[in-house]
Amino acid sequence: MNVNVWEFMGIQRTDQTESDRLLTFIMNSMISSLFHCMKWSPANFVSFPQMVKYGIDLDDENSYFWDWMNEYGIGYVKNIGKTTLPDTEEILNFLTYRQMLLEMDIENEIHSNLLLSISELLTALNEFITGCMESSATDLVDVFEETVFFNNRLKSDSDHIEWEFILSSAVNQQGFCYNYTKKGVDIIG
Repeated sequence: MNVNVWEFMGIQRTDQTESDRLLTFIMNSMISSLFHCMKWSPANFVSFPQMVKYGIDLDDENSYFWDWMNEYGIGYVKNIGKTTLPDTEEILNFLTYRQMLLEMDIENEIHSNLLLSISELLTALNEFITGCMESSATDLVDVFEETVFFNNRLKSDSDHIEWEFILSSAVNQQGFCYNYTKKGVDIIG
C-alpha cells in the first residue's frame, strides 16, 4: 500500500516510538491483507470508512465482517490511532504477539480466519491500549473525612469512621466506602 495507513484511516499520526512503528506496521499488514483477501485495489478507495461502506453495500457472505467493522472497528481504529505508545517491554511483547498471530492467519490464506483475526486484532489492540493508558480504577484519588451522624451515637470516643471517595477513571464515576474502627479493629464496609 503506497499511502500512509493512518491517513487512509482518517487519522493524523506520527510514529514517535518503536512501539508506534510496530503498531503502524501491524495496521499496514492488516489493511494490505484485507485488500489482497478481497481482491480489491487500494486505488479504488479514498478512505477506510469508504472501504467499509463498499463492503457493506456488496451484501455478500462477508457482510457480517463489514457490519462489525462499521459498528465497532472504525471506532477502535480511531482510538488506537490517537494514542502514542511508550516503549515498554509489556507493550512491545503484546504488539509482537499480535503481529505474529496476524501473520499466521495471512499466511494460511483462509478467508474467514483472516476476517476473524482482523476483528480480534482490533478488539485486542483497543482493549490493551485503553487499559494501558488509563490509571487503575482503584487508584485512591482523595480521602474525605467528616463526622457522620447515625440514628445511634458512636458507642465510645475510641470509635471512628472514615469515608473514602474513590474516583474511577475507567467509568468516570465515584463511589465511597467507609472504614469503621472500634478498639483497634478495622472493619471495611
